[in-house]
Amino acid sequence: MFETFDAAYAAPVAKGGIAALVIAVVARYAMQRLSRDWVDRHRDRAEVELVETLRSENKELRDRADKFAAERNEAVQKLGELTATAAFLKQRVEELQAEISTLRAKYEERPE
Repeated sequence: MFETFDAAYAAPVAKGGIAALVIAVVARYAMQRLSRDWVDRHRDRAEVELVETLRSENKELRDRADKFAAERNEAVQKLGELTATAAFLKQRVEELQAEISTLRAKYEERPE
């Protein structure tokens, strides 16, 4: 069966084997390269989505911070107004106490 070796038959088989080997190597390289490109594209898409998500969250947080700052400023303004009102009322109470003292003194001095 394998007794005779035909060189004319072996040359095309060898060339076909080499061609198949070259095709396999090129196909393997192409698959790896395309696979890397595919992974890179998906990684890039994921990174873009992550950046967009972070930007959205950052905007929401900045909006919340602005809202809290506005509320804080309103509270500080209200506190200032209340402090001024308390100071005015304290001064007015002192004036009225002084007036009461004066009236009491006049009342006690009057002849009966």
